[in-house]
Amino acid sequence: MAPHQKPDMRIFRGHFSLDEISLRKIFMVQLNSIFCVKQHLLKYLPTLIERASFNDLKNAIIENIDDIKIQLLRMEAMYQLLHETYSPHKCLGIKSITLEAFITNRDLHLSDLENDLTMLIHLRTLENIEITCFEVMHDIAAALPNKELDMMLKQNLDMAKDSQRLYKLITKEYLH
Repeated sequence: MAPHQKPDMRIFRGHFSLDEISLRKIFMVQLNSIFCVKQHLLKYLPTLIERASFNDLKNAIIENIDDIKIQLLRMEAMYQLLHETYSPHKCLGIKSITLEAFITNRDLHLSDLENDLTMLIHLRTLENIEITCFEVMHDIAAALPNKELDMMLKQNLDMAKDSQRLYKLITKEYLH
């Protein structure tokens, strides 16, 4: 094979598909994880409102908090649909990302605008993580028999994408 050629991709066409019990187990792990993340963000995001200097950024964070509350309500409904309860997670990855951003901004002695842009980079990173999680959960839910679950995940995914777009628009304000 020439050095610039990629090896042929193997497409499994479902030969390794998981059964419903396995899919549900993985779905619950992810639901518990994103639920923990969203609860953490409800505590963390208000501190960013206080530190933001641009009113549009403050308002975007407030809107995101309101969206998170709705997303959590939908996730609580998912637990009910599945006859499950939230199993607490530590969500250490997200907590460390938020702590690192907080410490970095404080230690660098940034101007207000520099702080806002750094905050936006951080917020967009968090939204990307949430979007990926909701996309995977949506894919898993599509393979499960409960279509209501699929619909609620699509709504949460759409809200996360809307937040991401808003943060991206605000970011551009700092760059022009």
